Amino acid sequence: MKQFLISTQSLLQKTTDICRGKGYGIEVLPFSGPEYLRKTPDGIEIHRLAFRGIKLRTVHGPFSKLQPGCTDETMRKAAEKEVVFSLRRAEELDAGHLVVHHGEVLDTDPDEWVFNSIVFWKQILSTNTRNIRIHMENVRDADPALMMDIISGVDDERFDICLDIGHAHCYSDIETNEWITRLNNMIGYVHLHNNNGSGDGHLGIADGSMDIISVCNTLEKFCPDALWSLEVLDDYTNDSLVWLSEKGYIK
Repeated sequence: MKQFLISTQSLLQKTTDICRGKGYGIEVLPFSGPEYLRKTPDGIEIHRLAFRGIKLRTVHGPFSKLQPGCTDETMRKAAEKEVVFSLRRAEELDAGHLVVHHGEVLDTDPDEWVFNSIVFWKQILSTNTRNIRIHMENVRDADPALMMDIISGVDDERFDICLDIGHAHCYSDIETNEWITRLNNMIGYVHLHNNNGSGDGHLGIADGSMDIISVCNTLEKFCPDALWSLEVLDDYTNDSLVWLSEKGYIK
């Protein structure tokens, strides 16, 4: 049975109780930036206590519009500061995984973006002394090509792709199954949620217009070792877990 996690931002205790009971891992969002710890100085200790008995842990990194591949060195340095902040919090939480957005290419030449991104991620990984696996997530990417070039250029087993199937469904004209077949074993982590194709709704796994059974089967075929993390709105968590269990994807 595959390794499976539940992502949560606000229902920490309820989610960790489910994860402990089922043997799932946990993915948390509050350490994507410093704001949470400014408001909750003991936030690390709160999460460490909540994580007791849960070995598989992921921290979601910055949500801001990262520019690791842009031409502006100041913006690249700002991106580095944000990523390193989340990486250090992952270390403090004994998390083995960090998810970070690919970034928004905007006006940068694609080849230059790839070159700068490769340099950026090699530098980040050189400071990753705890060997946390970093998963680069697609957001508004229309095509997986740039991410594939970056992963190939960095060429580090600690660095791969988090395929967010919901983002691929609503932000790209390429079918989600094609994303999977093209990325193949570059996918080390998957965000599971659904939507109606017109916006990033983070609906229940079976509540959108994506052919989710086909997508799940394609994931199992082309990246069987990838971790799956359920990233739905809290109200959809229970029904999504039941659906995934009934279909035989999780225990």
